[in-house]
Amino acid sequence: MKRVLAFAAVCLLCFSCNILSQVQETANLVRKCKFSLDSVQNVTIAGINLKGINTNSLTATNIAKLSAALLTKNIPLNMTVNVGIQNPTQKPASLNSMDWKLDIDNIEFANGSTNKKVSVPSKSKTAMPLSFNVNTYNLFSQNGISAVKNFVSSFSSTSGNSSRVAIKVNPTMAIGSQSVKLGYMTLAKNIN
Repeated sequence: MKRVLAFAAVCLLCFSCNILSQVQETANLVRKCKFSLDSVQNVTIAGINLKGINTNSLTATNIAKLSAALLTKNIPLNMTVNVGIQNPTQKPASLNSMDWKLDIDNIEFANGSTNKKVSVPSKSKTAMPLSFNVNTYNLFSQNGISAVKNFVSSFSSTSGNSSRVAIKVNPTMAIGSQSVKLGYMTLAKNIN
């Protein structure tokens, strides 16, 4: 009986070491990946597409939309942030989920997570689009329509201003039934 228990203990130890080795190898693969904020697309506020718009090109309809949004205390900001994941290793890397925090001009707009699984083949780059729909009323309510107009103009290519969009990501990988978080990384880009 002692031999059976000793054999079982050795097998369990080998199995545990193998799993621990796999966890460490996978963690190292994902840690070697390079994350970047590749682009910000489809930016709208209160249903107004911000591409190429500035405060001088706001139409009466756009101003009415912004005013109505301010009055109803619902100024929705929608955008897609494309996070690039570059895998420089010889093996594929997989992410199970990602926690995120969205900052625009050093103001945290939103936070959350996505459970979208992403596999990044070896020696390649994959984009992970994150879509946001955030009510920005509290951020603009103190300064009213002028604060919204200033924000809108920062996305104009002709205004000379730019907004700094930053996303803090905390990738999670799944290894068996375990999840390992890698820690937050800040990815930033000036948008104009």
